[in-house]
Amino acid sequence: MKSTRKYTDIDEFIKNESKAIKSLITTLGGDTEPIDNMEVLVMTIRECASDSSEKTDSYYIIETYTVKTSDKKFKIEVVGKSYRKDHCVCEQEMIMEVTVIDMEILKQEKQIRLKQTK
Repeated sequence: MKSTRKYTDIDEFIKNESKAIKSLITTLGGDTEPIDNMEVLVMTIRECASDSSEKTDSYYIIETYTVKTSDKKFKIEVVGKSYRKDHCVCEQEMIMEVTVIDMEILKQEKQIRLKQTK
């Protein structure tokens, strides 16, 4: 299994990410709406993000919102983008995709790459 996985379908996310979902619910204190569609999931992560980063190009501002689970096992990210026109930022649109980064697998992948470069 890869450390970084992307989902656009809520059913696939629920089917494949039970550990990440459990960590996310614990991190959010169980105070969330039931996660039964992608929009609820994306907006919950956006609202509860502990970190965000921004990239810009000539037309868009792309912001990544990240929730780091309290058990430090997962990072869960969503992305929003805003269109720039005439030096003004237009309304943000959230992309209906969730990225799950499994920190334990990521650490293993980094160790393997390190060994391969020696």
